[in-house]
Amino acid sequence: MYKDLLLQLNHQPLRKQLISHSFLKKMRSHELSNEQVTTILGQWFHPLHHFPVFLSQLISILPSLSVQTFISKILWQELGEGDPERAHQDIYIKSMVGLGFGQDTFVNRPPLPATRDLVNGYKKSIQDGHLAGLGFVFGTEVADLAMVSAIGHSVTNLKKVKYIEWVDIHCQQEPNHVESVGSALSALGEKIFTSSFEEEQVIKNAAAIWQLWIGFFDSLEKETSPEENSEWIQQQKLAI
Repeated sequence: MYKDLLLQLNHQPLRKQLISHSFLKKMRSHELSNEQVTTILGQWFHPLHHFPVFLSQLISILPSLSVQTFISKILWQELGEGDPERAHQDIYIKSMVGLGFGQDTFVNRPPLPATRDLVNGYKKSIQDGHLAGLGFVFGTEVADLAMVSAIGHSVTNLKKVKYIEWVDIHCQQEPNHVESVGSALSALGEKIFTSSFEEEQVIKNAAAIWQLWIGFFDSLEKETSPEENSEWIQQQKLAI
């Protein structure tokens, strides 16, 4: 049953829509301005900051030790594998400051409405239960490297550098994250997936997080091109 679930998840159209998003393509292929890249970094900081909180809360509601163990490996890596200075958030800040971005220009920058919706989506998934949370973590991990690499390209195109430590650590660890969440779903499936309902909950919530991430990048695309989206920008500012 787990293989059927994985097949369904991998063929969800929203996943393809996210990883082929027009703004991800733009970040890879165009040289954006310093202001545009700073806006991207500032909005990304919010889900980056909340993700370990989300994982810890998910672990606390998972129904079996084996599933907790697989998800805890992701959290362990996110938090630096026992070294706080290797935590992803810390590496993100140090990497970007080291490349010339002022810390106060992208850390704790006010979230756009779509960014706020994204973080609130992670919070709500925990309230909805472990199947929702697993859908969210699966949806995140299978798209994360595509999103991180696009942000990395936007920075390297601007700063004319080849290496960003924050991107590199994702290249090293992301296959482990995908494997861990797959193992968690497999372990859970052996005991829990007795009907299509459980599978549907995971699929439904993976689709929900992909939709929220699509909204996040839709928002960034419009926010960083104000001359093309002046009316939309004014509406978003009123909503903050």
